[in-house]
Amino acid sequence: MKLFLALMLWAGGTFAAPFPAVPSGPILLSAQVKHAPSAIAPLSVFFDLTNSQDSLVPTNGVGVPFHDMQCTWDFGDPSSGNWNYGANVADGTPLASRNRAIGLVAAHVYETAGTYTASVSCTDGTNTKNYSMAPVTVVSADTAPAFAGNNTKCFAANTLPVAGVDGCPAGALVYNLTAEYGSADFDQALANHATSSRRLLFKHDDSFELSTAVSVLGTTGYVGMYGTGAKPDILFTGSLVNVLGTAISLGNSLGLASDWRWVDLRIGGSGVTSRTSIFGSGGHANHLLFLRLDTHDLGNALSLAHNSLDALNDVVTGTITTLGAVVAGDTVLQVNSTTGLAVGQAVAVQSTNGGNDFSVKNIPDYRGIFITAVDDTSSPKTVTLSAPLGQSGPSVGTTMTVLAWTVPHNPTYPIYDHIFVVDTKVERIVSGIGLYPTGSRVAILGNYLNDSDYSGSEFLMRVPYMGKGVIGNNTFSNAKANKSALTLRAPPYPGTPTYGLRVMTEYVMVTGNKFVAGLEATTVTVMPKNEQSDERHRYVHVVGNLFIAGVNTTILMQVDNADTDVVRNNVFDMSLAVGGTAISISGNTGHASPQGYRALVYNNTIVKRSTSPTCDGVAVKCGGFVAVSVASGASAVQVANNLVYAPLATSTPPDWFPVTVVRNLTTGGVTGAPGTHGNTSDVQLINTNPNFLNASGVWSQASDYKPNCTGSTYPCAQGIALPVWGDFLLSPTTSRDIGALTH
Repeated sequence: MKLFLALMLWAGGTFAAPFPAVPSGPILLSAQVKHAPSAIAPLSVFFDLTNSQDSLVPTNGVGVPFHDMQCTWDFGDPSSGNWNYGANVADGTPLASRNRAIGLVAAHVYETAGTYTASVSCTDGTNTKNYSMAPVTVVSADTAPAFAGNNTKCFAANTLPVAGVDGCPAGALVYNLTAEYGSADFDQALANHATSSRRLLFKHDDSFELSTAVSVLGTTGYVGMYGTGAKPDILFTGSLVNVLGTAISLGNSLGLASDWRWVDLRIGGSGVTSRTSIFGSGGHANHLLFLRLDTHDLGNALSLAHNSLDALNDVVTGTITTLGAVVAGDTVLQVNSTTGLAVGQAVAVQSTNGGNDFSVKNIPDYRGIFITAVDDTSSPKTVTLSAPLGQSGPSVGTTMTVLAWTVPHNPTYPIYDHIFVVDTKVERIVSGIGLYPTGSRVAILGNYLNDSDYSGSEFLMRVPYMGKGVIGNNTFSNAKANKSALTLRAPPYPGTPTYGLRVMTEYVMVTGNKFVAGLEATTVTVMPKNEQSDERHRYVHVVGNLFIAGVNTTILMQVDNADTDVVRNNVFDMSLAVGGTAISISGNTGHASPQGYRALVYNNTIVKRSTSPTCDGVAVKCGGFVAVSVASGASAVQVANNLVYAPLATSTPPDWFPVTVVRNLTTGGVTGAPGTHGNTSDVQLINTNPNFLNASGVWSQASDYKPNCTGSTYPCAQGIALPVWGDFLLSPTTSRDIGALTH
């Protein structure tokens, strides 16, 4: 069998000519390479193969190429070095390099001027072919015409910089901020100088104040540091102390922020009262790169949500009257105003506190709800809908808002696009979410998110929407109780004025991350906000991550209403958990969103370590244990080649957890049970030791969970053939081992 490739490149805002076609065969790859038109370093580039097709993979819902093909990337940038965080760095594997990645979506930042040719190797388990992408030419910020001469500005806190000295580029304009504004105001520098084609450089080792909220508009900008030394230290002061607000807004209702780089800065507050968010947007923004920022003592480091855009895009009309509650089955809304409403508009109903979309449930084919009639002569005025509100709505006296928008949808302020957060620290989250990124294309790479100090915070990272995304080589640690380290959500499927209709979170690679549980019960979730929210996701790949449970862990990885989601080649260490489940596939029976379909759980290593009858001296390590749980309502779930070892796991009252490799609670069909399809049996789970190497001696890295089958009775190579199979460390192998790492 042969491979066929047609690469259509998107670079700098224009299509390049397609690559020559290779003779026809079962795989058709289609690629996009997207970056800002300026191509100025540091340049963030998003690689996309999601339009690829594979004739070996049926298109009738039984298979899709996103999970039945695996692609390995070389970005042509070998000097980019290794990641500082994530699951791969300690082992020094090929994927520890910033130059390497896996998946049909990938992302990279080119920091040095030059011409780079990325290459990709794709396989469907039968065929493999290597291809080179179109070259990407990166321009140095020092030579870019956009930043030439006076378009570059150097700022110091209390001294006057000298152009051409100490890293301040020759020809730059120079400013002593204290002399200019009476204090070292970072916000004043932004307000007066951050516009299109500007590079703003702040002196190393200097301290600056961020005292007033500021908006940054324009196209092609750079805010960073000059010289060698500590990063400029920017501290919340004045009106930004103990305020729930955004310090730096990128884009607003008056203008666009595009192609901005924020590099090598330290920004935050001082102590438990510092609740301000650093970056946000009140309008349209795209091509934003946040690189090597140290953020601390804050509300959010980055908050991009569709809510502010909805307010700019929608037609908002009045409220539902309090004459009666909205109940399931109603198609007529009583409203206090019909201004702006028209037949044919799509409509949603939301609570005034930003709560759930009430047009969510029991809608035929989930097509969305439309206005079919408007009566402004009746008392009260009424709006008739194409389908009933399936969710019982507000009781008498509750205020709800009607949102309506035209179809087809072309919002004035589209959703954010091309958002990169790379090599950034987010620490000490006072009262908010560390990262709240939203966008059509999002890359979260090599970051450190840790919340060990404050109790008022929420998630380390919560994603409202990713059209396509990469979450790779990050370390997440110490999430708070009742929250999660990472949560992937999606827009309301019936629609919003910004997203339009039937938008999902999809095509997301979660790979190479290290999750260290803190006080949270569930560490990573891919799920809707709640049972009443119809939020959908599909093609989310959780591949090659290291999960380490904490004493409060009940679930390490939870997937609700899956639509061909993949959990593959991960390591789950449940040793500290009191009972609990490593991987939970929920069915969503009775929820607004559809029931889960076709979750694929392949080649994971799941352990609950114990070396003595006293469970390492910690009694809680001996609680019940479920490796993979499939809840009622899930269907077409596949569980194969999972290596499970929990030698002293027990299930005794008051533990409700059994001890099993696969806990099947659904009638929808699960392929794979204990002892079948390459999975460890429940007897092997207790009695057969894989002899893990524990190379570090402290169970801190993926290679510690590599089995040593030499002289062992453990059947390491008992795995079945799968379309995509690989080793966590990308070690070459010919054996079909079970688990995440070959022996």
